[in-house]
Amino acid sequence: MRIFSYRNKRALRRALLIALLAVVLIGLLILARISYLGRYAVYSPDGVYFDKTQKLQREDVPAAAPAADPEEYPFETILSASSGEEETGPDTVQLQGYYISTTMLANGVDEVRQALQDADGYNAVLIDVKSPLGNFYYSTDIADAQTADADISACDALIRELTETPDLIVVARVPAVLSLINL
Repeated sequence: MRIFSYRNKRALRRALLIALLAVVLIGLLILARISYLGRYAVYSPDGVYFDKTQKLQREDVPAAAPAADPEEYPFETILSASSGEEETGPDTVQLQGYYISTTMLANGVDEVRQALQDADGYNAVLIDVKSPLGNFYYSTDIADAQTADADISACDALIRELTETPDLIVVARVPAVLSLINL
């Protein structure tokens, strides 16, 4: 009698298929458990731990919630997006800005300069220096960095001009995460 007869090969193949399905099923159960436990994960400076005592039920907040105690929140508010009727201090500046997207930079830096000259009353500029796909719109020393098809030296010159302009706040926006849903 041969060890690997037709009948033995068939039984071995069936056993391996059942074992593979069992491993896949166990893997799916582990992934389901991890995603379920994700709601209990608490991230702290000391690390990650699970806190199953927290309430995961939605609680209706009463319409007239008591005012928060400022002592409870030790951070300092730098910018506030509340109504303009509040008193402002002597160091407070009303920001009016201009947004420069990567599409505008790709179309041409000269058009961006012209748009900035045509715009009036802005004291802040937000400029995208990296596209959501990971292309840099400035020269960088990062190894294997992908630069955009735009004129990078012209983008560098524009950034230099903006940062050297007095009383202009320049903010560089760098998308750090690409959602796979957008692809």
